[in-house]
Amino acid sequence: MVTSAPAPVAAAVTRPMFYIVWIWSLMSAVQDYHAGKVSNWLTLPALGAAIIGRLMGSLTTSWMVIVLGIAVPFVLWHRGLVGGADAKAWMLYAFLGKFYILSSVLGVAAWLLAAHWSGKHQNHTLKNHDVPLFPGFVLGLTFFWFASKMVVSGVPRDYCVPCGAFFV
Repeated sequence: MVTSAPAPVAAAVTRPMFYIVWIWSLMSAVQDYHAGKVSNWLTLPALGAAIIGRLMGSLTTSWMVIVLGIAVPFVLWHRGLVGGADAKAWMLYAFLGKFYILSSVLGVAAWLLAAHWSGKHQNHTLKNHDVPLFPGFVLGLTFFWFASKMVVSGVPRDYCVPCGAFFV
């Protein structure tokens, strides 16, 4: 009997699903950046599709990840730390899996640091929502997708140190 090594996380993220989520995130990021908010016509159908996909068995994210992925964004939104669309996006990513949650959280962290260092948002607090978070979602998804492709294609892990341990 031949046993194989566990598949990397990137193999569990299907290419069509990633492209759909990335395009949706990009459209939401453009709207968030220009208007300062994301319309429900973008967020609610995507969240509904993720919920239906999970209930039908197409998505296999654990229920613990989903519960935390719903509870934490809800608390952040309820406390006024993130906008409603940002919370719904994180809930959507929770239904899709750990890859999307981790990449969005780290992307948003990088985006907030870049916004702070650029000088445009020196007095930024999360409570006043002056920095749109959706561009951070796109940044994180893009970075981790390319990094995972490097690991899967055999590029030595030293070239993508920030994510090498995540994709083993």
